[in-house]
Amino acid sequence: MEGSSSGWRWPARLVCPLLVGALILAAVALRGYGEKHEEPEPVGPASPPASVKGLLRVGVYGEGASTGGEPLHQTSVFVNGPDYRGMEDNDLRGFLDGRFMYAWNQPGQSHVRAGRRLMDAKHGEVELFRSIQRWEGVLLPPRARVHRASLVLTVETGPKQPVTLFLYVVRKDWSPGRGGARGNNTDPPEPGDVWWTERAHGEEEWGLPGVGFASDDHPDADTEAMPLAEASWSEPQQTVVFESAALADYAERRGRAGQPLLFLVKLDDYTEDEPYTLFHYYSGNSGNLRNSASRPRLVLEWESPDEIARVERELLLEHGRTLELPPLEGAGARLVAASFVPEEGHERPILEVRGGEDGAWRSAAHPVEVSGAPVRVSLVAAHDPVSLGQPFRSELRNTWVITAPPEEQRVPWTFVSPRGEQHVVEARYAGDYRWEVEFQPTELGRWLYFYETSFTDEPGFANPFRSADGFFDVVAGDRETVRNGLRSLVARIRQTAPASKREAVAEFGIPFWRLERAALQLETPESFRSDEGRETFNLLTEVRQVIEGHPVHDQYRMKPMERPF
Repeated sequence: MEGSSSGWRWPARLVCPLLVGALILAAVALRGYGEKHEEPEPVGPASPPASVKGLLRVGVYGEGASTGGEPLHQTSVFVNGPDYRGMEDNDLRGFLDGRFMYAWNQPGQSHVRAGRRLMDAKHGEVELFRSIQRWEGVLLPPRARVHRASLVLTVETGPKQPVTLFLYVVRKDWSPGRGGARGNNTDPPEPGDVWWTERAHGEEEWGLPGVGFASDDHPDADTEAMPLAEASWSEPQQTVVFESAALADYAERRGRAGQPLLFLVKLDDYTEDEPYTLFHYYSGNSGNLRNSASRPRLVLEWESPDEIARVERELLLEHGRTLELPPLEGAGARLVAASFVPEEGHERPILEVRGGEDGAWRSAAHPVEVSGAPVRVSLVAAHDPVSLGQPFRSELRNTWVITAPPEEQRVPWTFVSPRGEQHVVEARYAGDYRWEVEFQPTELGRWLYFYETSFTDEPGFANPFRSADGFFDVVAGDRETVRNGLRSLVARIRQTAPASKREAVAEFGIPFWRLERAALQLETPESFRSDEGRETFNLLTEVRQVIEGHPVHDQYRMKPMERPF
C-alpha cells in the first residue's frame, strides 16, 4: 500500500465548546474525546538500538546420554505473537445465580476484566466479570523441574481503590469459541463454546455459574479449593504478577504432560460484591500481531536432567549482525530450548534453531521440537527484523466497534523512519473485524510505528485511541537484496534531483552508508574480489556518482596531505 510522508501527527485532545453552563461542561468532560489538536505534534524516530550482550544458554534434550553435572537453568517466555499463538482468554460476565444480561462468548477482544461495573443494573444487580485463560503448547522435557513460574498481566485501567486478585486452576477444559456465530463477541455462543453459565454451550454447565464451584474432591468442581497465587494492585501500578510455588508445580505437571494450563482470574470475594471495582487488563489479543508488549506472559524458569548437549557462553554482538554457533551433536535429540539473559542496557537477540533433517529455521523463543541432531543455533542482533525489500505486514482485530460499521472505520498507521521521516498508511478492512496493513520500508535501521482507531466513544477511554509504540529493524537479506536497495537508492536520488552535493549528502548520505556497510558485511575477501563483488562495487560507484554529480574513479593517486604551514 502506498504511504504518504509528513513531519507531524495529529493526537487526540479534549475540545472545550462554548461556555453555556456548568451542566454542558460536565457533559463534555464525560464525553471528553474525539477531536484533534489544531497544532500538530512532531514524532521523533526510535531510539538508536543497543548492542546484544549477555549470557546465552542452549540445551538439547532427548533420550541419549546425559551431559552430566548440573543442567542448564533455562528461562522460557510464552506470549502471543509471531512465534506463539497458544494462549486464548475469555471475558465472562453474569450473576452468581446464573442470571445474566448478555449471553455472550467473548474471546479475542482487546481487554478482559475482573470485578463489578457501575452502570446498567438488571435484575437488581450490577454485572460481575471474571476471565479465564487457556495456555496451550507449553512444552517441557518429560523430567523438567520448574523452579519458578510467573504470570504477568498488564493493566489498562483499574478502580480507584486497591484490589486483590486471585489465580485459580480450572479443572475442566473448554473451547474458547470465536465470539458467536458472526465472531463479533455480541452474538450468543455457538454449540460447544464456553461462557458464563456453561463450560460447553448446549453440552455441559459449569458446576456453578461463573466457574464458581471450588473443591478438591467433588467430581463436578470447576476449580481447586485453594488459589494458585494472589496478587495486589493499586495506582499507578502497570502490571500484576502472580507467582508462587504452587503455580510452578502446576506448570511443571502440565508442561511435562503436554497439557494446556487452565486459569481463572478474579477479584477477591469481598470486593466482587462491591460496585466501581472493574479491573481491565490487556488480553492475549490486544494490539497488533507483531507487538506483544502488553499481552499476558507466562515465564517459566526450569531445568531438566534429559539434557544431552549444551552450550553456555557470554556473547557480544553489534546491532544488525548475525552469529551461527557450531552444530550441537546429541543422539536422540527431541527438544531444544534457548535462553538469553541480557546485561542491563543491552538488547536480546532473535534466537533461531533447526535440528535433524528439518532445514527450516524456527524461533527458539520457547522450547521447540526437533527431529534429531545436529542442532544448529543462530542469533540475529535485531528486534522483529524485516528484510530489506520485503514489506512489513501486520493486522489487528477488535470486535468492540460501536461508532460506525467496521468496514467504514479508518485505521491509520504511522511509520517513522530511522531519520524521522513519517509515512501514514491506511489499514485495509479484511472482514471478521480485522484490519490489515502493509508497508514497504526503504531504509535500513530501526523503525517506529503506531496506529490509531476511533472504534468506541465510551467515557474513560481515549478516542481516538493511540496504540503503544512498536519497533522493527530493517536488516540486510542476501547480496542481491542489498544490490536492489542500491539500485532503488540511485532511482530515488535521480527522481529527487537535489540542488547540490551538500543537499544530496544530507538527504541520502545515511541510507547510502548503511547500505554500503550491509553490502560489505555480506562479503568475504574472496567474494569481494570476484566478479560478483565487482558488481556490488560498481553499484556503490553509481550511487557516489549521482550524489557527486560527476564520475567517480575507482582509485586515486596517493599524495601527501597539504599542510597549512
